[in-house]
Amino acid sequence: MRSLLGCEKLANALTPRDLGKIALLFVALAGVIVLTPYLGLALTGMGFMLAVGLIIRPTLAPAFLVRLLPCAVLFPLFLRLAFGEWLKIPVPTGPFGL
Repeated sequence: MRSLLGCEKLANALTPRDLGKIALLFVALAGVIVLTPYLGLALTGMGFMLAVGLIIRPTLAPAFLVRLLPCAVLFPLFLRLAFGEWLKIPVPTGPFGL
């Protein structure tokens, strides 16, 4: 949308680095699919969110990690609570009851 409004100019092609990031995102998603029955939805969701954050922005800068870690931990726990407890939808449960 931003490019249509002229606010942002998009590059004409994907760079090899972009293709590598896309491939890593697919690997992370495949890992979620494979590991969810064993680790549960909350733990795999946490790992996936951490992986995606570090794939998209590969830095260990403290300012970035202070934002990434709480989101990667709290959001999957909230979803586990919302779907598993409040809405009574069966979700895969792994170790620690998560």
